Amino acid sequence: MNIDYQTTLIMKAPGEIHRGSNPCRSAAESGTLSIRDAANLQKLKNEKFTHIVCLLEKARAKAIPFYREKDFKVVHFPIADYGTPDPFELAGLVKKISNIAQDPKNKILVHCQGGFGRTGLVLACLQRAVTGCSGNEAIAKIRKLVPHSIETKPQENLVRNFHQVAQENKRVKHIERLEAQIAALGTGKSGRAKKSNLVLQLREYAKVV
Repeated sequence: MNIDYQTTLIMKAPGEIHRGSNPCRSAAESGTLSIRDAANLQKLKNEKFTHIVCLLEKARAKAIPFYREKDFKVVHFPIADYGTPDPFELAGLVKKISNIAQDPKNKILVHCQGGFGRTGLVLACLQRAVTGCSGNEAIAKIRKLVPHSIETKPQENLVRNFHQVAQENKRVKHIERLEAQIAALGTGKSGRAKKSNLVLQLREYAKVV
């Protein structure tokens, strides 16, 4: 049987991050693994992929149990077809993929349905986070590797604004950590001193006068 499922290496960070289309088109819709689906998963296994990041909506992600049966580690981050996700949640996904890729033994497949719009969006934002390139540079890099990637203007705009989104997400997370530390401190003298210092930090990050 001819197995024509292909992936594209996008970057090494240092683990490999690849782009692909939906490897299980039949199972994604019906929940039943076809011969072609099974062959595609075996091909990914033979090529030493360890993680699959699925960007399909929940109703079209019925193949995920089959990914897990093959011992792939799965990250499911649903994005509507031709859509854009919440920017701060996207920043969290990019951070998660980046962390997974820190292990050179990990090999990651990111896919939606065709592997162009949603996948291109996520990988362009990942390019920005890992390399520090501009939004336009990230879009150009992804489109050079995979023509027609990032299919809508809102997707392009999210890539261009991603640095600001990521910085704001980092600030918000730090504020949340400070608030948790303040809430956990006791009322004794030592606790009050630490709390005072943390409150000063919180005001700085939250820009509270």
